[in-house]
Amino acid sequence: MRFVGCLLAVTAACGGDDSTCLRVTLTYAGAQEAPVWIESASDTGGYSLNAYPSVDTALRSQPADQRAGVDLCWKRMSDAAENWITTAWLDLEHRAPDSCGSAPMSSPSCAPTSQDPQGTTVAVIRAHELNVVEVDIRDP
Repeated sequence: MRFVGCLLAVTAACGGDDSTCLRVTLTYAGAQEAPVWIESASDTGGYSLNAYPSVDTALRSQPADQRAGVDLCWKRMSDAAENWITTAWLDLEHRAPDSCGSAPMSSPSCAPTSQDPQGTTVAVIRAHELNVVEVDIRDP
């Protein structure tokens, strides 16, 4: 069984340019089926929120070669590392409206409940590299 915690695999640079990239990969061994939300936020203000219609779709969207299909890339002026927190959850009650993508956790309906299967990983993201972060979603 995989663990939830700090897990970071740093691989090749992002397409040969000076971009910093974050790729989130998921694991889930439970039997629940629901929309999946993945939120990533940095201590410097970076933010991403992605949604998938189902667990199966979220897991199938990840290529076998995790260096492909990068979720989020940005240009960096600094070489300093950033701390990122990534949380993924199954929205069992289908509470999250489409408007959740417009602002970070702007309402309680855009956040997981204690009953939702979820996982969180904290990672240090290194500048100018592809950073792969794994989140293990677990049933409560």
